[in-house]
Amino acid sequence: MAVVSTGHFAFIEHTADIGLEIKADSEKELFQQALEGFAALVCQSGEIESNRMFAININARDMGALLVEWFNECVYLFDVHGFIPRRIKTFSISKLHDGSIDVRARVEGDTYDPERHVLNREVKAATYHNLSADLSHPPFTARIFFDL
Repeated sequence: MAVVSTGHFAFIEHTADIGLEIKADSEKELFQQALEGFAALVCQSGEIESNRMFAININARDMGALLVEWFNECVYLFDVHGFIPRRIKTFSISKLHDGSIDVRARVEGDTYDPERHVLNREVKAATYHNLSADLSHPPFTARIFFDL
């Protein structure tokens, strides 16, 4: 496996898949870095503007599963709406009475335009393969792999 670092996140090359390793000082920053990592996975270049906004409301049993849901929502938004995320506008995370974790966010981004964006690769889904998420203390870290 080769690791290619881009700053706050790194791509992990893997046969037929690709992984993303993220480090952040807060939960919100972890999800922001996840958005930026996803955008870099799907688009090679081009400026991502803030001309659209979508709500992402997800719930999962733990942080690892929550990140899988987060990325799969990004995949859905890109596949269905051509949405490339840029940044989190609003973000809240809370633990519910049943122990699950809830995230509600509004995310700004751009519509994929082949005149401005170079499509890098098609991402089918985030997976649970080799998934890890450590949010016990900063810096928070996560590693996730994607089906291509």
